[in-house]
Amino acid sequence: MNLLDVVDLHARHLGTKRALSDDMGNATYAELAEAVAGTAGSLQAQGVHPGDVVAVMCDPSIPAVVAILAVQKLGAVAAPVNLRLSASEISAYVQRIDAALVIADRALGDQTPAVITLAGAVAPGTIRERMGMPYRAPIAVATPEGAAAMAFPTGGTTGLPKAALWSGRGLRDIVVSNSVNLEVRRSDVELYISSLAHLTIVTGLFPTLYMGATTHLMSRFDAAAAAGLFETLAPSRMFATPTALSRMLEQLDDKTQRGRDIRITYGAARNTADLRRRTLEVLPQARLITGYGATEFGPVTRLYPEDPEADLAGVLGHPVPGASVRVVGSDGAEIRPGETGELLVRSPWQMIGYMGDEDPFTVDGFIRSGDLGWVNDNGCFFLNGRSKDLIKTGGENVYPNEVEDVIQSHAAVADAGVYGMDDDVWGERVEAAVVLRSPLDAARLREYCSERLAGFKVPKHFRFVDALPLTANMKLDRRRLRQDAR
Repeated sequence: MNLLDVVDLHARHLGTKRALSDDMGNATYAELAEAVAGTAGSLQAQGVHPGDVVAVMCDPSIPAVVAILAVQKLGAVAAPVNLRLSASEISAYVQRIDAALVIADRALGDQTPAVITLAGAVAPGTIRERMGMPYRAPIAVATPEGAAAMAFPTGGTTGLPKAALWSGRGLRDIVVSNSVNLEVRRSDVELYISSLAHLTIVTGLFPTLYMGATTHLMSRFDAAAAAGLFETLAPSRMFATPTALSRMLEQLDDKTQRGRDIRITYGAARNTADLRRRTLEVLPQARLITGYGATEFGPVTRLYPEDPEADLAGVLGHPVPGASVRVVGSDGAEIRPGETGELLVRSPWQMIGYMGDEDPFTVDGFIRSGDLGWVNDNGCFFLNGRSKDLIKTGGENVYPNEVEDVIQSHAAVADAGVYGMDDDVWGERVEAAVVLRSPLDAARLREYCSERLAGFKVPKHFRFVDALPLTANMKLDRRRLRQDAR
C-alpha cells in the first residue's frame, strides 16, 4: 500500500488526529486527504497529465507537502527544487527537468513553464485557502507502480544537479523500510528541519505520515528556533545532518533536556564519536541512529546504539534487509575485509535512473557510489571519504576524514576540513581549514597531529577560519576549501 492510500486510510480512521503543522497552522489527516484530492483535481483541470514533471519550489510547509502528494496522485512526477541554489541555477534546473508546471510559495518572475504561486507563505487560514487554487474532484488515474513518481536533485557540488528518478514502487518500499528500521511509532511527533528536495523526505516526513504520526515542518532551519521547539513541541523523532545537530546542541540547555526521550537519526556526513558524545551529554536519553545512503539508492545501512561499533569514527552500520553493499578494488573485484575500496550499492528501492541520458554508473545492478570505505569481519561498513577527495602525496594515500577525526579530537577544535593542494615536490600536499573553540596555534596543533598520525598525513599548512563552507545539503564543500586556499 503506497503513502497516498495510507493517508486516505488514516483519514477514515484517524481523521481528527493532527498529521501536519507548520508556523501558520495545522492539518488533520482528514483535512490532508481532502486537500490532496482537491488540489490534484485542480492541477488536472490545468492540464497536468500522467508523466508530466511538476517542479515544487517551496520551503517546507503544509501546502508544499499537499502539492507534492497531489502531483503524485495524478501519476505525474513531483520534482522538489533545492532552493539553496542560485536563481540562475534554479532556472537552469527547471529547464533541465523539462517541467510542465512550477508550484511555488513566492513570486518567481518570468519562468518558461506556467507558475502557480501558493498563498500559504503569506496568508493564514485553512489548507483550502492556503493552496491558492480551487479544489476540484479529480478524475481517477491508474498509474503503474513502476512509473516515475518523484525526481530528487543530486548535490550538484561540481555542476548543475542531476535529477534522480524514483518510481512509485521504490518510494513505497523505502518508506516501509524506514518506518521499520527507524522505529517510527503512531505516537511520534517529528520535528522536520530539512529541505523537501532532500532524500530526508523519505526518511523523515513520509514514514511519519505512513505510520499515522505527526510532523511539524520548519520552513527554514534556524538552530535557536529549533531548540525552542524542543521545549514547546517536545518532539520524539527527528533527522538532522551532523552540522545542523551540532548547531542545535549549542542552543540547548542540558539542564532542561535531561530525561527527554527522542530518537535522532543523523546522517549525510561522516559519523564522529565526538558528535555522539556531545549529543548524549545534552540529551542523555536520546536514541541515536545513523547510517549511510545517497539520493540514487536511499538509506542502505543503519547503526544503532547497541551495535558494538557504535562509538567508532566513520562507522556506517550494517546493511538493512533487502540492501546489498560491496567494497571493490580498482579492477572492480570485491576485496577483503579491512581493505579500502569503492562502495557499490544495490537496493530494491533505488532510483530507476537519472532524468535524461546520464549514465547511472551501474555495475551488475549495483550503483557506483563514488565513496571509499571498508567492511570489518562483523559485516559493518565504514567510510573513508569520496574517491575524488583522496589525497595522493609522495606516493601515499591520505583519506581526509581520518585526518579530520584527529584534528577534531583536540579540545580546542570545533570543526575541521582537510583537502589536497597541488605541490611541485609531493604531487599533492595535505592542508586543513580549522575552526577553533579556544585559542590554539598551528605549531601546537601540528605537534598534536604528529603524535597520532603518520608524518605524510600531517597537514603541511593549517588555515584558521570562522566557519567551514557547506554545500546545499549541509555537507562539507571541499571544492570551496581548495578555492579559498588559493
